[in-house]
Amino acid sequence: MSKNDLHLSVGDQAVAVRPHGSRFVRTAAILGRETSPEGVERIWLDRIIAAPFETLIHPDGWEASGAVSTVLERVREMPAAAN
Repeated sequence: MSKNDLHLSVGDQAVAVRPHGSRFVRTAAILGRETSPEGVERIWLDRIIAAPFETLIHPDGWEASGAVSTVLERVREMPAAAN
């Protein structure tokens, strides 16, 4: 793990990130959530929580992007349709 790794926790109303080796936590409120028919889940936050050089560490594969506020995104496995 490097100092640029962030441990991510996603709750119902907020997310938190903690830089590796730090006791300080950054938090952001969740403004909205969406899951597309293709299984892409997005969470819009009220602020930037990760710099471009930082890497999110989360077992569900969240990725962060955004210039004004952070958008978290991951691809979820969609259940197979019943025939």
